Amino acid sequence: MNAKIVVGSLIIGCSLLVGCSTVAKLQSGADQVVVSQKLPSANCKKLVYVTATQNGQYIPAQSLEQGAMNQLRNVAYQQGANYVYLEQNYANFFRPGYGNTSVSSVVVGGDAYSCP
Repeated sequence: MNAKIVVGSLIIGCSLLVGCSTVAKLQSGADQVVVSQKLPSANCKKLVYVTATQNGQYIPAQSLEQGAMNQLRNVAYQQGANYVYLEQNYANFFRPGYGNTSVSSVVVGGDAYSCP
C-alpha cells in the first residue's frame, strides 16, 4: 500500500513539473503577426493594447521570452491584428539561493494594429 502511495505521488509530482515547464506555442495563423519596436505605418488601424506573460521556473530565459512573444502574437491574432508595436518587455527575477539569479517570468505588451 505504501508503495502505491509513493508511486502515485511521484507520478503527480512529475506531471506538475512537466506542466510548469510548458512554453506557449503559436496558434495557427498567429505566425503572421509581426512584433516590432518600430511604429507601424500611418495606414494601420490601432485596435487594442495586448499583453502576455510566460511564467516558469527551471526554464531558460530565452524560452520564457519566446513563450511570452508567442502568447502576445496569439492574443493579437485573436483580436484581428497583424502587427504589434512592442512597448513593454519586462523580466521578473528571483534568487533561488547562493547568489544565483534566475528569470521566473517575462511580461510583454504593446498596441495591436491591423495593417493592409
